[in-house]
Amino acid sequence: MKERIKEIGYAFEDIFKKIVGEITPEKKLVIILSILLVGTLANLYMTFRAIQSMGSNNGNNTLNIRHIGQPEIITSDNTYPGDSLKGGSDETD
Repeated sequence: MKERIKEIGYAFEDIFKKIVGEITPEKKLVIILSILLVGTLANLYMTFRAIQSMGSNNGNNTLNIRHIGQPEIITSDNTYPGDSLKGGSDETD
């Protein structure tokens, strides 16, 4: 199976070389840099477009951000830790 996949890859490579011809190292560098530039521009476009769309929703779909409160931790005997100085329940009432 692995050999078959390699044969298919070599066949595509031969067809590509017949169509395009041999690619020099300078052309490879230009192609790689072009692909990198297009990808970078697409990434920047999507990032800034997302930031812009978050700010221009006319208040319909705004994020509700609030401060995090202290979590309530309840022990197995339904007392809060720190109810007394020892950390157990305060039975001085």
